[in-house]
Amino acid sequence: MKIGALIIAWKSSKDMEELGPLLTIGNTSIIKSTIITLQRAKVEPIVVVTGKRADELEKHIAKRGVIFLRIDNYEDMEMFEAVSLGINYMKNLCDKILVMPGKIPLFSTNTISKLLQSKASAAYPVYEGKKGHPVIFETRFINEILKYKGEHGLSGAISTLIENVELVNVEDESVIMAADSKENYEKIKEKAFNEKSSLRYLLQLRIAKDEIFFGPGIAQFLSLVKNNGSMQTSCKQMNMSYSKGLKMLSVAEKELGVSLLVRQSGGANGGSSCLSDMGEDILRRYFEMESKLKEKAEELFTEYFDGLEEL
Repeated sequence: MKIGALIIAWKSSKDMEELGPLLTIGNTSIIKSTIITLQRAKVEPIVVVTGKRADELEKHIAKRGVIFLRIDNYEDMEMFEAVSLGINYMKNLCDKILVMPGKIPLFSTNTISKLLQSKASAAYPVYEGKKGHPVIFETRFINEILKYKGEHGLSGAISTLIENVELVNVEDESVIMAADSKENYEKIKEKAFNEKSSLRYLLQLRIAKDEIFFGPGIAQFLSLVKNNGSMQTSCKQMNMSYSKGLKMLSVAEKELGVSLLVRQSGGANGGSSCLSDMGEDILRRYFEMESKLKEKAEELFTEYFDGLEEL
């Protein structure tokens, strides 16, 4: 079962000068902390809806392997509209989706694991009787959720349209802690300071001849083109210039000696692109090898670094 995540990071809180996701906790930012936790839990894809100060926010996390959906008219958009944009994009990319505001930074991988263990169609983490974030639900309900016209947003849509909803009790106060005021932000900073970050490993597969020509960047780019049919849109979703995307593609095609995309220019929509047969094959081989490497890396990381944090 494939699990994806949607982070809504599009506006500032009314009484906060800084954009919530960019606030610092410990040695990192709220948005980076959230992404790290999701990636530790092997959640993919991770989609981030941006709006206010989108350029700054996207550049801040551009190399984290996430997908950006930008809202230009964010001042006029309600929260449920931003959520709808994200879940509509993701409805065919995963089986279940975790949804959370960009200002909830400290929920644990253990909390995610408990939510994933739920057999219900939707589930909320609950701390001392209070529902929190992230909420998880099956993507098969997305089309119905998008039709919801009630006043209570995603929560109202879930309660109205999904009968099998579970409240999962967790010992994780962070699920109800949001950096939506200066007072709450100080509490989050204190909690982050008192909690010890755990070690993690980073593994990136890169393919080369004389020079590196295929890695995480081109793999994500091709995956996005496969999904949306547009090189230009894919570049925007990676916070990457079109010229850089084109150069990255050209280098890979030159080294491999084959075309990875089939491109059709012109037309009312500005042309389209799709993966060539070889592009599909290369991408499949890359992700399959990467998956097996990560499985082995988990074993080796545990073997060599387990217990080191306690020294």
